[in-house]
Amino acid sequence: MDNKTVPGQEFQNNGTYSNNDFQSGFSSSSKKTIIEGQEETSSRENPKNLNVLVGFLVTFSKTEIGEYWELREGNNSIGSSAENSIELSEKHVSGKHANLNVSKDASNNSWKFQIVDLSSSNGTELNGSRLPIYSGVELTNNDRIKIGEYTLVLIAADKFVMNLFKSDKFQGTTQNISYDSRDYFSSNDNSTRASY
Repeated sequence: MDNKTVPGQEFQNNGTYSNNDFQSGFSSSSKKTIIEGQEETSSRENPKNLNVLVGFLVTFSKTEIGEYWELREGNNSIGSSAENSIELSEKHVSGKHANLNVSKDASNNSWKFQIVDLSSSNGTELNGSRLPIYSGVELTNNDRIKIGEYTLVLIAADKFVMNLFKSDKFQGTTQNISYDSRDYFSSNDNSTRASY
């Protein structure tokens, strides 16, 4: 194979191409240099592009060992449908039952939790009181939310209130690999050596 074609241009394949060679075939917004093992820091830290973790919904309604769902900044949809971020598979839960919205409250630098019933068939209760539909009601840590036969407890992990932040001194661990055994076998076992 002598030539490689990039949209709009042909190149001799001598194993190298300059950045200018590739600019003609791609728009400037799509250019990116990727060196294996040197991905951008943000993509390594957050490969799934998730919002910030703000807490959990915990329940023991279905099983004695318990279940939990992550809550993240933004809209956390709750219902029996698989398209919800929190799927509650129970016949008294509507397909799109409620939304639990989490936003940053700039006035006191904390997370604001709010639940909205989406006109569900069987309603939503907060600490024993039925919620009005389509009205956001504020939640606090350890509030009990009843949706169908699920009783869910809000466990807030407010990094602002609890002063939890990324450490600038954090250092990951690296695995020490010993090549001694490989060297031993390669030097003592001629059957594993390539013959030319």
